[in-house]
Amino acid sequence: AFLCGGWYHDEIPAQHGGGIPGFKTWPVGPCDRIRPAHKQLNLTTWVKEATSLTPEYIPPSAEKYPEDTWEHVTLTDYWAAKHKLPYHLLTFAMENQDHQEALNQSAVLFEDLIEEHPDPPDYFYKNVGIVYGRLRSGSNHCKMIDSFSRFLVKTNEGPHETEQIFKIIADYLVHLKKLKKHGVKADCEAVVVNVAKKAYRKLKGLRKDGDDTDA
Repeated sequence: AFLCGGWYHDEIPAQHGGGIPGFKTWPVGPCDRIRPAHKQLNLTTWVKEATSLTPEYIPPSAEKYPEDTWEHVTLTDYWAAKHKLPYHLLTFAMENQDHQEALNQSAVLFEDLIEEHPDPPDYFYKNVGIVYGRLRSGSNHCKMIDSFSRFLVKTNEGPHETEQIFKIIADYLVHLKKLKKHGVKADCEAVVVNVAKKAYRKLKGLRKDGDDTDA
């Protein structure tokens, strides 16, 4: 059984999770498959099915259609469907002690999504940054810094909403300053360092380089 468009009002109220007792939904493309709650789906099977049910086409530019047109709504739904699987793999991983296979699957899908989207929204970068931060491989540290920095550069969220992510970037720039002091090169590529500085300056309202965290 599939669910498209969300639960109706006559199931469990949305504030209590929605749905039908004893069942849960697994995202597969633009819709969800309804499965018994006790049945744990194999991750590889889940990803394969969801990928096969997600429409594939070359989407037009968002500027082509005004926001009040059905074409714009369809385009928005397409990107939402593409984002749905990697996001739910992330939430599944967080609910299961940072399940590494789910995080790896999520990272790959987010990378493909960001590469495909002509202008990725800020939350794409925020969510993939969370994925990289929870992966236990040390090689993902620079990817996390890059993703969180790009999120901060693009987002319109206020300082309160971005406080934790901003602290990660600020702490990283302090780390770079210490490396420089000891004659050690930056541990991330120059493009990552530059976007991190750009994000920091944006949130601090700085217009010049040379602040006290400059590396």
